[in-house]
Amino acid sequence: LRTSIHPFESLQDIKSKNMGSVKIATVFMLLFYVATILTDLVGGFMFKITDLSNFNAILPLIGTVGIVLLWTVANWLVCILFEGKGKIKEIFYATCYSLIPLIIYNFLFIILSNFIIPSANSPFELLGNVCNIFTAILLLLSITVIHDFSFFKAIGTALATVLGMAIVTFVLFAMLTLWQDMIAFVIGLFNEATLR
Repeated sequence: LRTSIHPFESLQDIKSKNMGSVKIATVFMLLFYVATILTDLVGGFMFKITDLSNFNAILPLIGTVGIVLLWTVANWLVCILFEGKGKIKEIFYATCYSLIPLIIYNFLFIILSNFIIPSANSPFELLGNVCNIFTAILLLLSITVIHDFSFFKAIGTALATVLGMAIVTFVLFAMLTLWQDMIAFVIGLFNEATLR
């Protein structure tokens, strides 16, 4: 929990003293997922209108856990090209610990959205923007410390990571489409063979 208050010291401890924990990082990642789902399901009805009959927990899973894992892998791959010194587990720890402001904001949203009205929402919206920016800064600081980069190189690496995430998503989508087409072709071929 120190990462949000003393980010440099905490990230240095992850890097030099191997103080990260897979279990705790995974708990934060799952908390991020749970908080995101609860904002849709339990958040105030004036802020979020969710049709429970069509609610799908897979999309928030992809948008939270999937994005964290994709960021971790893409950042590791990009930083190999840029001669970064971070290991994949260190990137995972730092990424999950950087989610703390968003997790806190989501739980605050769940509570406060049931009491405040949309016309009094501007301070709450400002808090959401601050938490998003703070998380982005923590991610940039984690790239700086974990990979031993300058701040500007970390910004370039972050942009390259986002581009890498887009490329990986495109490749996965193309592979999934081809896989579906191949399965449909094999099933069609099997049906034709059995009918004759």
